[in-house]
Amino acid sequence: MTTILYDHENEHIACDSQTTENGIIINSDANKWCELSDDSLIFATGETVDIHELRLHLDGGELSQNIGEVSYFRTHETYDHVIYGYVHETKDNTKVVREEPLFHSYGIGSGGRSAMVALSFDTSAKEAVIKAAEFDIKTNDNVKVYNISESVFI
Repeated sequence: MTTILYDHENEHIACDSQTTENGIIINSDANKWCELSDDSLIFATGETVDIHELRLHLDGGELSQNIGEVSYFRTHETYDHVIYGYVHETKDNTKVVREEPLFHSYGIGSGGRSAMVALSFDTSAKEAVIKAAEFDIKTNDNVKVYNISESVFI
């Protein structure tokens, strides 16, 4: 999977760059974000094919009912808050996308909890994801950081 960390205080989203499948590293320098047609960015965790399906849905298409677990952060220069979203399965087994504003730091993906712990020790978001990589084999220390307030990767 991956590790993506939203640092609310510093308005940064940090993500590692490793993709894996069946325990094998596929790419060590992948971009874990994509731009949607409304110019928002999503930083997503999950299987690559499911992230692609999510992107198609967020750009106005139907949501595939075969989509797996995906969670993401969404940001846009006009948003007041970072948005947390995920694919939810309802009681009747229908899959829907839910979104809500985030008012605090949060980590997603296989190393998300480890990164949150590291962030609580006054590290930067980048340092927290690097620390999570020490404990999560699906995360690497090639970390990219997006500055939300300036709408730029740093």
